[in-house]
Amino acid sequence: MALFAGHPLSDLTMHTLEMVGDRITTDIERQNVLQANQELSQRNERMLASAGEGIYGVDLEGLTIVVNPGA
Repeated sequence: MALFAGHPLSDLTMHTLEMVGDRITTDIERQNVLQANQELSQRNERMLASAGEGIYGVDLEGLTIVVNPGA
């Protein structure tokens, strides 16, 4: 932006641009993590669904948290 402004940008403008850039970077990284988690979840679901044996998982309190179709 400074290249096309035709004049030096103020410190406040530079600071604001830095904050905006940081926010954009954070949002992109967050989206990448969410997509990776979604892909991992889908892969796990496919593996559980394709298993011929019944599989179930429980939490520390003994409550069922996951069950595959074979169960």
